[in-house]
Amino acid sequence: MDGARKILPEGYGLYLFGSRAAGGGADSDYDLGVDGPVPLPAGVMTRLEEMGDALPTLAKLDWVDLRRVQAGFREACLRGAVRLG
Repeated sequence: MDGARKILPEGYGLYLFGSRAAGGGADSDYDLGVDGPVPLPAGVMTRLEEMGDALPTLAKLDWVDLRRVQAGFREACLRGAVRLG
């Protein structure tokens, strides 16, 4: 996920959450959350999704700006998350 680190603005973290973070099987999708002080600037999520689509994997990547979801969902995601960057 070095490409994602290059795209993310300073002060934002990248997290793996959901079934893959909990050790889910190889057929699970990847839930990737971005968290920072405020919602991501316009266009950054699109760049992340495009970067993910170009990766040589058959697994689905689901991207979430954790500052644009309800606080309870954000907290649940981060509770079991693995920080990637």
